[in-house]
Amino acid sequence: MQQGVSISILTDSKGLYYSDFHYDSVPISTHVDGEIDLIIENEDRSIRREYTGWKAGKYKQVDGTHLLSGEIDCGILCTKIFLELKYDFVNDHVVRRTVRIFQSNIPLLFYQISETLSPVPDPVRCWSFDNPDHKGGWIHGTYPAAGFLTREGTAVGLLTDAGHRNLWTQNVRRRPNPGMKGFTALREMSDARLFSMEDGKISLTFGCLSDFSRGESAILAPFPSSNWLMHNDSRLAEGIDGPFTIHGGPDCGVFIPYMLSDGYFTLSFSYQSDGPVSLRVLKETPNLFQPQAAGDSSLHVFKEVPESEVRAFHYQDELPQSREVWQPFEDSFFLSDTEKRISLIKIWQTTDVENGELNIRDLKMTHHKGQERPYHRLLMGQAEIKNTFLFAQPAESIRELRLASQLLLAEGLGFSGSNAEKVLFADMQMLTWITSHQDFTPLNVPSINYAPDMYNRDSFWSICGVNDRDLSEKVFNRWGGTQKAEGCIGTIVTPFMGSNEAKGNEATCEWLWWALINQKKYNIAPPMEKISLAFDFCVHEFDSEHSGICKSHYVLGQNDVTNYQGDRKTSDLSVNQGVWAVTLQVARDLGLPVANDQIERAIAGYRAFYQEPLGYLVNDRLHPYAISTGDLMPEFVSIWLWDRPMLSDTAVIGTLDHIPLTGDCAHFMGHVSNRYFTREDIPCDPGFFWPNGIYYNGGSWMREEIMAYVCGLKHGWLVAKDRILKRLDAEINLNEDEPFSHEFLPTDLTVPGCWWPSARVFSWNAFVLTALEVAGLR
Repeated sequence: MQQGVSISILTDSKGLYYSDFHYDSVPISTHVDGEIDLIIENEDRSIRREYTGWKAGKYKQVDGTHLLSGEIDCGILCTKIFLELKYDFVNDHVVRRTVRIFQSNIPLLFYQISETLSPVPDPVRCWSFDNPDHKGGWIHGTYPAAGFLTREGTAVGLLTDAGHRNLWTQNVRRRPNPGMKGFTALREMSDARLFSMEDGKISLTFGCLSDFSRGESAILAPFPSSNWLMHNDSRLAEGIDGPFTIHGGPDCGVFIPYMLSDGYFTLSFSYQSDGPVSLRVLKETPNLFQPQAAGDSSLHVFKEVPESEVRAFHYQDELPQSREVWQPFEDSFFLSDTEKRISLIKIWQTTDVENGELNIRDLKMTHHKGQERPYHRLLMGQAEIKNTFLFAQPAESIRELRLASQLLLAEGLGFSGSNAEKVLFADMQMLTWITSHQDFTPLNVPSINYAPDMYNRDSFWSICGVNDRDLSEKVFNRWGGTQKAEGCIGTIVTPFMGSNEAKGNEATCEWLWWALINQKKYNIAPPMEKISLAFDFCVHEFDSEHSGICKSHYVLGQNDVTNYQGDRKTSDLSVNQGVWAVTLQVARDLGLPVANDQIERAIAGYRAFYQEPLGYLVNDRLHPYAISTGDLMPEFVSIWLWDRPMLSDTAVIGTLDHIPLTGDCAHFMGHVSNRYFTREDIPCDPGFFWPNGIYYNGGSWMREEIMAYVCGLKHGWLVAKDRILKRLDAEINLNEDEPFSHEFLPTDLTVPGCWWPSARVFSWNAFVLTALEVAGLR
């Protein structure tokens, strides 16, 4: 019996070639219905041709690689499309599938291309990265992967190369118009059904643009008000036929059930309220509803509403209260993974009124079906390439499926390392896309939760964690395009809307670092006019007296939860002083005029944050009990760029020995007495506070933590290697069902809701791969 994945090339009745796949000699998938589906349109969209079920006219095998090729005569378009399909074995579990498409007669064609994974025989169940038993439809999860499970317990999956290479995006929304809340769905949406599932078949489609401003629209009715669910013992006064009132306490509200499919919707209504109003679209949890009888539109509710997964309106909070005037609301949202289950529209108010009222009228839900057209560009004489991966290995649980999706993608892309390292690499790849259907410039987002925004520091650390010259140059140049007249580099690039967030934080400093890294690593010449202007801004913003001491309105680091506004600046933060010391040295190496004594004073200022008899680097002189792994970030950068420390062994080791530790996870920001902060002593702006072990109250942030441990390794900290390896292991093993990169790990697992859904699958931890190289552990 042949072990692992194998391919059979077969011919149909017309003598055309197609592929079948086996795992351990057992059939798992077939392309008997065709290898590829293709749609093409000419430039003015006047001619459209669809080719379903393409198979190859030629086949050959070379050194274990299967090559299928052929052509499509496009008739009225007066051109031929040449297709080449190559299958390579990566290992026993992964096959790389490379499609090459080419034409040489028309300056521009638009194209859309799909492949389908067809199980043989029928699968036990289908799965996606977020759902081990997916019932079908459009799949748009935290990580692009889907497949099916065979009767033998083999997971078969379909994966894609990164979006900046295969030209796709996971973005479905934009920032709101001024004065509005939350995000709004895109009217023209790329790759809304990148992955889809129908009748047990999994399809991967590149280059499909959904235009929801065109096509048919339909108004949908909710289920009768007798099926509505009340929030916090609220009471419903009237039904849907007219205005209705929700009576209740400080958080009165309602869950309104709709049967919504995957797609694009607009919700509108008017309201009067005793307090601010919030909205969510929730996915019904299994067994919440069941039909009363066949053909009956009403539902039977047989359990209370649990906390459900938020599907839309993630940040539609604090809509203004309106006691006297009817306040209008209208916004659009995108739904996927509905799986023919009910959606709940949750509307509630927050108020101090004991017997509050929330009045709603003119409630309307509109489904926009839209029109689809191809948007990928096939230029004359220029081949287009798509790389995808089929994998098969035993896996059944959500943990096993998630790990396989990440580990085997990393292997398919030629990456080697430990399981944790492969996960960090794969997650970063799946969070790097094109900007839009009209802008193929790469966009690297921190996570799905932050999309569509690309944050400067997140993209810096993410992209510097991998070896990708083209990506590094293009994203660096995109940030250069945000430069303002005074030299400041922007903090956020957000497609489809502008951002005014360009300020005196670390973004401009890190952009200068990036220029030096690109020069040293890839021999990319820095744009010196922009570099000079950026450095001038930094000097003016942080050290206008050329004293070497940094004074800033902001934290120049990850923990941006304190601002020093107006005429106020701070020189009390150790990370700020270290960042400035690094920036001065970077500027000198880029050829800018920087006095050596200014650099020496800056380094001395950083060292001065180590205080005896405390025995550690103080995070903030105003809060000397606060300590952070992030304060060693500048020390790591100095070792990384120049193999030269700025701090003493005593300072680094003393700091690491004092940082609070829970299990294998250090607290990124912690109290030196090894406890969590209270509302009274947390070193943040008023209004910022998190429960024990969450976020900046003792949460464990992997990237900064391992960078600090590498500093310890370089300074002779004896437990450094052990702490690095244990923290890597914790990232994918602390929560059995979440074997992926996180924004942070909670350190108090007794806190309800400590595993934030928004923190799943995070990009910037990929920089750990570079940190491990600096440590000599890769």
